[in-house]
Amino acid sequence: MKKIYTGIIVCAFPFLGFTQQQFENGGFESWENTGSPTEEPTEWSSLKTSGGGQAGVAPKVISKAPGRTGGSSIRMENESALGITANGILTNGRVFAPDFNPENGYVATISSEGKWNTPFTSRPDSLVGWYKYSPAGGDKGKVEVALHRGSTCELPEGNTPNDLVAVARFHMVGTTSNWKRFSVPFNYLNGNTPDYLLSVLTSGDSTLAVVGSVAYFDDLQLIYNLPVVTQNLVSNTYAITNTTGAAISVPYTVQGGLFSGTNEFIAELSDANGDFSDPIELGRITSSSSGTVSGTIPAQIQPGTAYRVRVRPSETVSGYTILLNDNDEDITITLTGSYIGFTGNSTSIVGEDPIDMMVYESPAATDREWKYSLTSGGPYESFDPVKVQVTESFSFANGGFYYVICESVIEGITSVSNEQAFYFGVLALPEAKNEENEFIAYQSGERIMMKVTKSADFAVYDALGRKLKSGTFSGTQTVTPKESGLYFIQFFDGQKQVTRKVIFSAN
Repeated sequence: MKKIYTGIIVCAFPFLGFTQQQFENGGFESWENTGSPTEEPTEWSSLKTSGGGQAGVAPKVISKAPGRTGGSSIRMENESALGITANGILTNGRVFAPDFNPENGYVATISSEGKWNTPFTSRPDSLVGWYKYSPAGGDKGKVEVALHRGSTCELPEGNTPNDLVAVARFHMVGTTSNWKRFSVPFNYLNGNTPDYLLSVLTSGDSTLAVVGSVAYFDDLQLIYNLPVVTQNLVSNTYAITNTTGAAISVPYTVQGGLFSGTNEFIAELSDANGDFSDPIELGRITSSSSGTVSGTIPAQIQPGTAYRVRVRPSETVSGYTILLNDNDEDITITLTGSYIGFTGNSTSIVGEDPIDMMVYESPAATDREWKYSLTSGGPYESFDPVKVQVTESFSFANGGFYYVICESVIEGITSVSNEQAFYFGVLALPEAKNEENEFIAYQSGERIMMKVTKSADFAVYDALGRKLKSGTFSGTQTVTPKESGLYFIQFFDGQKQVTRKVIFSAN
């Protein structure tokens, strides 16, 4: 039952060597002494192998149960013995139950006995896991992990609190019938490097534990965050025009030694509100360490005062959660020329009510005209009557995709805005997933899902009539468009032809 933590990644840092360590058997898949009175998950111990006066007498409060993932988890239940409550308890140290007074029970690291200690020298960021809980009365189970120095540590904390380096603690409150994830940070008390890790899981609230409380635990994990920090920029104001962008240099820092030599660091620009849901790439470099990404803010994007930039790696690192920190300061982008965008509730490319747009012009325009086209890139036509206001509403007699621009006369020169596209008209989209329907099409994740009740030919077209995929199938079939927009799916089963329409939103 020797406790060994495995090093997953070894990295070189400028000032210290770092070995990431993880729970051994944190998923409780491996068990030892199976079928015997001392059956326990490997690398863990309970009252079954406790030291002290209750050894061999206390009820066996842990058992194997079906797992959230894999084959098994740990089940713990508070039971009654000789008029007292035996708390369900599991530890990677050793349980001590010296007498029948619950207040005298504890778990401990025993450095002099190899099977009752866990050498540990890392500094994880947080503790995560999964649990189910059925408390009796107001009982509260817990998970607690202590990183400590020295040869001995006890939980609850004994006479060695000064040896503690960090503690992560999670209390379960209320009934949780289905598996639920918990995540708690490590609270670091000092900058020391720990010598050992001691953990304890319970189904009851220490000396207040109530008979009948049942807890399940599975998939315990230590989380190590890997921040990629974007530093402050030399300038937070950038001027662009309708035809020229602005050069930008984005410095960043990252812990070295984790990314490969083929990794790329990519600088990204948020939207005008600082949101990175759909970032604009500014530039990239191939690197494994800290540096600066040189790039360009593109011409003719929406001006604003709350942009942010960030740098992200192209690679992931096994065992780490990569944290992307932006530059922490708002960026102002000014546009000389014109830019059009949706206003009010017109944030979608689909609408049956008038679509409202406005034009931003700098310097102020002396004249302007809005135009439209049925094809992206034009040729563009004048509206009838002509539309010339800063803010205009658009509606059309026929449904379909429309592409709108604004031509603004600024200082005697006609400045053509960016193009905005939207679908005007009533669309029953996405198609309802009615299982009584013979032909079904809808978006599912990053794909369009098609279902038929019998063999049928199919073809998928985009809004411009380009065929993306075709064939014959029965059951289900998928297609993954590269762009957001309107897609038409034609089905033919030999007797009838049906067309389904899906508005697809790419992530």
